Amino acid sequence: MPKRMRFIVPRNRPWNTSHDFWRILLQTPILTRRRFTAALGLSLVAAGTFARAAAPSRKVVALDLTALDTLDAMGIEPSMVPAPPSGESTARWPSHLIAQYGQDKYAKLPAGRAGEGEPNPQLQQVAAFAPDLIVSGSRGRGGSADAFKDIAPVVVLSVDNARFVESIAGNVASLGAALGQEALGRREADALRTRVRTLHSSAARQGTGLVMFNVGSRVMPQQSDARFGMLYELIGIRSALSPDDGAGGLGSGRPPANNAANADDPAAKAAAEIEQKARQAAEAKYLADALAHEPDWLFVVDRNAAFGELKAAETMAATPAVANSRAWRQNKVVFLDQDGASWYLMAGSLGLLNNTVGLVQAAFDQHDAGR
Repeated sequence: MPKRMRFIVPRNRPWNTSHDFWRILLQTPILTRRRFTAALGLSLVAAGTFARAAAPSRKVVALDLTALDTLDAMGIEPSMVPAPPSGESTARWPSHLIAQYGQDKYAKLPAGRAGEGEPNPQLQQVAAFAPDLIVSGSRGRGGSADAFKDIAPVVVLSVDNARFVESIAGNVASLGAALGQEALGRREADALRTRVRTLHSSAARQGTGLVMFNVGSRVMPQQSDARFGMLYELIGIRSALSPDDGAGGLGSGRPPANNAANADDPAAKAAAEIEQKARQAAEAKYLADALAHEPDWLFVVDRNAAFGELKAAETMAATPAVANSRAWRQNKVVFLDQDGASWYLMAGSLGLLNNTVGLVQAAFDQHDAGR
């Protein structure tokens, strides 16, 4: 072991950082030098030449848009990403994700799905890429995320709508831990909780709200237990609907399966048309009944925006029950799908939540300023 050395700077002159640092360091025995530079986060390349030590590289695969948006919001750059929409694809991504991850330096997952009995192209390409970690949103890509678990550890960003915000904060913390960046994960999770608490403080003064789901020309109010009912928790606003306002499945946005409509039997087709008209009438009544509660705010999720059809405002303006509502007349309407960020495609991703909280907070602040 080298002897302990004492470094003395003459009292008759000040410490010269550059000169004295290198003079003392280069006079130090090599073992001590390595310890000294390691403590500074430096690596000794050659005598008198130093470079900052790089963190261990991690090859991370984002299987879908939810995973990609969450990683991007955390400042973590994946190595393999879904191929951004192009050509005939009608799906839309946030513009900043297209600009960043459309670059050739990122490996791309193949589009499309395997046919029955065919090998899974996504599974094959991910296996050949040999990643250190795979991240999947709850919607997944290329089948169940379990199919990838033999390739590398998989983090699934599953969402619990009964505790929506906390489940996403937990996802963020878990993802940070899986990447060996626990502090980053905790920091981003706590930042989300703080933003949501601030929004809830504003929402407490805003009265009631109604979440609306726009699909094609249909406008469907969402109960708190419906597909997008978790937005009441995220925003912190009381639903204008009471538990007794049963939707009977009318708020799902998914029409019931009806194979008879494709049958060749004229009687079956006629029956299907009658059923469809009855459902449309029931949806119109449910919408009118929901808006009769006169919610103070409307929050709109637009499935059409996920595929490049920004028609929610036009559709709602053409729907008398909406156009005649107090919230619509007072312009207290927030369209939650902006710049390609889609609740239909990305529900549960960190970037989307941060964006939505910001949109709603800005709307509340603008309204409060105009009072």
